[in-house]
Amino acid sequence: MPRLYIYHASYHMDTYTFDTQMEAKTKELLAIYEEKMNKTPKNKKVISDPSALDFHSKKLIRQINATLDHKLKSSAAYKKKCEQELSNTTPQP
Repeated sequence: MPRLYIYHASYHMDTYTFDTQMEAKTKELLAIYEEKMNKTPKNKKVISDPSALDFHSKKLIRQINATLDHKLKSSAAYKKKCEQELSNTTPQP
């Protein structure tokens, strides 16, 4: 049996109230988001003195750099670049 939806003025007022509440909450959330984004620095500075880092941070940085280096060196573009450099540096007879 299909459901019957009856449209009347109170239904319209409920959706209007809901829409206005949603707009207000959306504006509130956007204001909070913008406030938080303005608090965070745009350019996060890296520690220039490695002795200020603890052992675990240094280890994590080395692991990240090793993974990035491995990804770069295993890429086809890097291998092609190395082959081109080798062919340019080897003397032609």
